Amino acid sequence: MVKILKYTPRYYEPFDGSVHYLCLNASDTCNYRCMKCMQSESIKIRPTIEPINVCDLLTRAKKELGIKTIYLSGSGETFLVGNGNTQIKLENYKKLIRQAYELDIAIVQFTNGYYLTEEMVEYLSDFDVSLVVSIDTLNPEKYSRLTNTGIEVFDKVMDNIKYARKKLPVVNSGEKRLYRLGVNMAISNVCEEDIDSVKSFCGDDIIFFSNYPLIKGSFKENIEYMCAGEDELEKFKQLCSKTSTYQGLAGVTTDGVCGFLKYGLTIDFDGKVLICPYDTNTGLLFGNISDYESMHDAFKIVQDKLTNFAEGKQNAMYCPLRHAEYDSFFDNDISNVLRTFAISTSQC
Repeated sequence: MVKILKYTPRYYEPFDGSVHYLCLNASDTCNYRCMKCMQSESIKIRPTIEPINVCDLLTRAKKELGIKTIYLSGSGETFLVGNGNTQIKLENYKKLIRQAYELDIAIVQFTNGYYLTEEMVEYLSDFDVSLVVSIDTLNPEKYSRLTNTGIEVFDKVMDNIKYARKKLPVVNSGEKRLYRLGVNMAISNVCEEDIDSVKSFCGDDIIFFSNYPLIKGSFKENIEYMCAGEDELEKFKQLCSKTSTYQGLAGVTTDGVCGFLKYGLTIDFDGKVLICPYDTNTGLLFGNISDYESMHDAFKIVQDKLTNFAEGKQNAMYCPLRHAEYDSFFDNDISNVLRTFAISTSQC
């Protein structure tokens, strides 16, 4: 049987060309400081900004785009929605889940797993939510080092996963084996030797994904520790293809494109339109979703930009951010925007 995580792009194949995803950065804060994170430490410690009204955004996205699923990932820990203390953010998250359910919108969520407590699992079990927990090693000391957390955090996350795998069962549907719980492992030279043990831990009731590094943010700052160079990075890519259930990244379709980006619209924590949840810098290019008369207009503008980027580039849409020419292409556009802004400001 074909193993599929519910609500990932492969779950919806074949696509009919409609918009399936709202890719949402519902948080800009995180309780971890992972060495692999593509957000730099300077980005993580930024002034409080006014978040977009998520419930209003979901209603609009359902009405204007007809979205089927929210993809929660990106710049922060996905359970920590909006502003306020931790408890307020967790309550905001629950409101988001309820709102999505009432609008018949499913959720696929990537998380570090810290807040996936028994109480939270019980809450989520009745909703259309699939969860992917980041686990790069089963070695507590190594986990602590990679995430910059205490040793006790590893035990907490493992207990959370143990409970979740009981409450989020696998369902066979025709020729598909549908999962609601996954583990995502980011391969680096720190944890390469742990691939087999993490995959074995997943067994037959957790779907296993692996990926290879994005040379950005904290990973770039720690690159001497995480990756020896281009040759080793290429090895990580091959290991991802060899070990991951989809023979690649969780969001990639069978024809080799990122389904989240090709069939989705990405909105940042403050409403800015992005290329991808993991690149908040592109918010400078497209403005705020509140400025668009239609969300379809925003979707078309982003898709046109992606098409322009991918033209003549092999495998550019597999994961645009990981493509060798991504930074030069979009950094040039961002520089032009900043230059224009500087000129207009100086003339005021």
